[in-house]
Formats: sequence, C-alpha cells, structure tokens
Amino acid sequence: ESPGDGVAEILVRGASVMRGYENDAGANGLAFHDGWFRTGDIGRIDDDGYLFITGRLTELINRGGAKVSPAEVDAAFLQHPAVREAATFAVPHPSLGEDVVTAVVLDAAGSASVQALRSYALEHLLPFKVPSSVVLVDQIPKNALGKENRRALLDRFAAHLHIDYVAPRDSDEALIAAIFSEHFDVPKIGALDDFFRLGGDSLRAAQVLASVADRSGIEMALQTLFESPTVAELADRLGDARVNATAE
Repeated sequence: ESPGDGVAEILVRGASVMRGYENDAGANGLAFHDGWFRTGDIGRIDDDGYLFITGRLTELINRGGAKVSPAEVDAAFLQHPAVREAATFAVPHPSLGEDVVTAVVLDAAGSASVQALRSYALEHLLPFKVPSSVVLVDQIPKNALGKENRRALLDRFAAHLHIDYVAPRDSDEALIAAIFSEHFDVPKIGALDDFFRLGGDSLRAAQVLASVADRSGIEMALQTLFESPTVAELADRLGDARVNATAE
C-alpha cells in the first residue's frame, strides 16, 4: 500500500478463482498471498466501498521507494481543460532509481504552459507523485489495442528531455546555479537546469534551501523547490520572497 492514499494491489478469492498451479510451489508463491490470488492490478476503495482500478503493478514507478501509479497521474492531468491526452512514464534517475515524466497532448497549441500544467498537478496530486518534467507532444504512441505504450515513450521523446545550456542571466540565477553546482558537484549549471533532473531528492532539497538561506538571508519552504525546480524558477521565487520580506 502507498503511504496516505490507500492504493494497493487487488487480491481476490472465491469459487470462480483457481486454487493454484498443480505441482508448482514457486508459481503459487508468486501468484497467491494467504490464499488470495494476486491480480497484478492496483486500486483503491472509496468511502462508499466502491473499488477503482488505477493501474497495473508492473507499471508502478519506484521513485526513491515511493510507488507512483502512472494511470493515477494521467487521470489528474486529464482533468485539466486544456489536456487531450496524457501518458506518464519512468525515466532512469541517478539517486531515486526512477523518476516521473508525463507526456501531454494539448487540445490546442499554446493553450497551457509546462509550468501551468505542473502547478495544476501539484494541486491535485501528492508531491511525490508530481512529475519532475512535463513534455508537450503532438501524439502519444499506442499499442494495437489503443493503449498508451509507456515503454516506447522514453525512447521516442528522449529529445524532449534534453535541456540546452543557458547561462545564468542575473545575480539570483547565478547564486542558485552556484549552489546547485556545489551540491551536485557539477561544474557548469545553467538557468534551465532542473533540480530533479540533476539527481535531487528531498534530503538534498533541504540542504540546497539551507544554503540559499545562509547566503541570501531568505528562508523558503521545502515545497518551493518542488514547485519551482529549475534554477530560473527558484531564482524567481527567491526574488519574490526578498521583495515580500522588504515590504514587511
């Protein structure tokens, strides 16, 4: 079960469910738990007792030990009025093991920005389920049954995950870039570099924000880095926080 959201694997038993594999203890050990058949589906039960299937166990993304259901993330994005299609997939991550990325097809070009879509996701999903990157695409690959081909997404959209280097454009961006550089031991950090793409996690986020506070005198909540993970975005939040502190 995932912490706090009641999502778990669906197990069944009854007269119509097989009792097990004949003479195959190994297969039975994998397929059954205390006499219950493991379906491989994951889901949740709502307050009225209805069971909702949210995805397949094999599709779960292991984000630093936290399990993320791609179908659940898709469903959140599909509630946005500008989104026609959404497909969430895993990408390799240097410290988390896997990270979350969502490919989105908009109803109309330019109807929503990547930042607006991530902000929307932050309002509708637990923070650890929010994708580090949202990529806007013209179409999403499907299999013969018309289902999203998540395995093909990484290869097909790898170019969308590439970030070109943009030098820091002001003192706040230079400060954040320098702090990212120190904490990740990466000599060249640009304005568009993303905390999570560099290998950031919750512990390192706290360390980065502590360094920002030490050098700027401005303290920001941990959530700020999840909402604004790039150098440029975090620098903007730092500038806003400085203005607000001066006004007070």
